[in-house]
Amino acid sequence: MNETLLKESFGRIKLDVDMLKKEVQKLKEENEFLREQVKNLSILPKTTLEKPVLEQEVAKKLNRNKKGIIKQKILELIEQNIPIIEVKDKIVDQQKYCAKASFYRYVDELKRDGKYIEVIR
Repeated sequence: MNETLLKESFGRIKLDVDMLKKEVQKLKEENEFLREQVKNLSILPKTTLEKPVLEQEVAKKLNRNKKGIIKQKILELIEQNIPIIEVKDKIVDQQKYCAKASFYRYVDELKRDGKYIEVIR
């Protein structure tokens, strides 16, 4: 009886090993296919991945004036009598124009410039 059980166990083990070998072979083939695709992607010339010159210039100008644009947006919202916390939510959380620290730094600059007077509500 032990001999029969042993033969059955080894038979199942052999089937499991054969199944695992097939699975490993399939994974190797998929891996090779994916490696080829990655190689093809990295062969693309860099010029196709870069932005056109005009877009680069516009982006550069926008980044230079980003602070002024955000401060203007803050003022526009404040002039609509929107509480500063809601302005922060809109500028920082919803539209992600800048970080929270930058937002409050811009608000402080607006206060120093006399363009914004905080109203306690």
